[in-house]
Amino acid sequence: MGDIRAVEEFLFNGLLSCDLFAPYNIVLERKFLAQSEIEFNAIWQMPRVLNGPSGIGMYVEMPKLQVPKPNSLQRNLVASIAVIEERNINMTEGVGTGMSSEDLAELALDFMFGWIMGLSSGLTPEVGAVTPATDLVQAEGLVSYRASVSMRREHRATARCDQPTITEGPAGVFTLTNGAATPDANIYFTTGTDQGDLGLPGKANTDAVQYAAPLVLPAGSWINWAAWRGDRLPSHISVRSIS
Repeated sequence: MGDIRAVEEFLFNGLLSCDLFAPYNIVLERKFLAQSEIEFNAIWQMPRVLNGPSGIGMYVEMPKLQVPKPNSLQRNLVASIAVIEERNINMTEGVGTGMSSEDLAELALDFMFGWIMGLSSGLTPEVGAVTPATDLVQAEGLVSYRASVSMRREHRATARCDQPTITEGPAGVFTLTNGAATPDANIYFTTGTDQGDLGLPGKANTDAVQYAAPLVLPAGSWINWAAWRGDRLPSHISVRSIS
């Protein structure tokens, strides 16, 4: 899968293009959050077309990336559509749509189920496929349900800087050396008398020092270090006590 944002927009544009959803106002969460002048109630108050029915609206939420098991390389991209309804208005003949939030959420689930967005796999329902979205109910009289689906997203490992090594020479002189894959990475380090006082060894930390030459480290001190290069993730942080 490419951009996570593209999934949200793909669902939004798909709903807009499907005649079954023509009566319902459809709002993109990303746009809603970016435009503070849009009120939450407008999601269900605003008719899709001039003089059309109101009382219910659909809220295409920003997808979430989940790891199903701890320390797993598998990633699941969870997409969801929330349906928000003011039932009194929505069920009033000639004013509302007459479609309950429960039923519209299930229809949204059917729309998303198995949909392949130019990808190798389709969207499949979550265990809680349609559940009450109580977190979105902000006023008395509102009812909300959320339809959720997911797709497996292959883990794409981002290249990381090699871990620099430390070598002890005579007279307490220590040398830090980059790994073979990133020989030109910048090494940053911090030192202290206690491991708990060591800060992040990176350029964002003003107490960190960029390594340039061998160091003299006294016994009883601590050092931690990491390699940084702009086109990769930093290496993991190494820590050593000097004895």
